Amino acid sequence: HTRAITAARTTTAHWWKFLVGGAGVLGAVIVVTTTIGEVDESMWWPMMITILGALVTVAAGLILGIAHLTARRPRNAPS
Repeated sequence: HTRAITAARTTTAHWWKFLVGGAGVLGAVIVVTTTIGEVDESMWWPMMITILGALVTVAAGLILGIAHLTARRPRNAPS
C-alpha cells in the first residue's frame, strides 16, 4: 500500500471533531432526559459530569476553531 504525501496538519485542524463530539453528547443527554423524564437521584452526578464534559469539549472546539481561523499560514514562495 502506498500513501500520497500530504502537507502536515496543525493540531487546530481537528477543531470540528471536538465541536461535533461535544454537541453530539449534549444532544444525546437531552434526548435521553426528554424520553425518560426526571433523572433518578443515583444518576444525577454522572449526568452532570457528562454535561460538564460535553460543554468543555464544545468550548475546546470553539477555541481551537478560532485559533485555526486566526493562525498565520506560511506564504508559498513563488516558484
